[in-house]
Amino acid sequence: MADPIVGKFLSATVHVSDHERARKFYSETLGFKLVDKNEQLKFTMFDAGGLSFGTHVPWEGDTGRGIGGVTGLIFQTEDIAKAFEELKARGVRIGEEPSKRDALGVIMGTFYDPDDNEFVVWQPLPPPE
Repeated sequence: MADPIVGKFLSATVHVSDHERARKFYSETLGFKLVDKNEQLKFTMFDAGGLSFGTHVPWEGDTGRGIGGVTGLIFQTEDIAKAFEELKARGVRIGEEPSKRDALGVIMGTFYDPDDNEFVVWQPLPPPE
């Protein structure tokens, strides 16, 4: 199979309003490994469980998405109840409590970063017998 015309997927980023607050949230609260940061560009890159994830303050002339809202980013866990218990214990704002989504075959919930960027966490349901 040929590689995609645009190349391989590199990373996902979200816009944040406060570079330092975001760095602390993603590294200290969520536990992402800090990979790189550029103070001049107010850009930080993390390892989020094997995938690159970045945050940055919008640059001058940045177009498109703003700060906050649906990111479309989904994290997968084997124990969503434990994950949400830990998120709550760390003061993370929960959007939607985990609930079963038969059509998707998952249990799914949402949480927010300090800039109201929304993220999904899901746990696959066991296959039907």
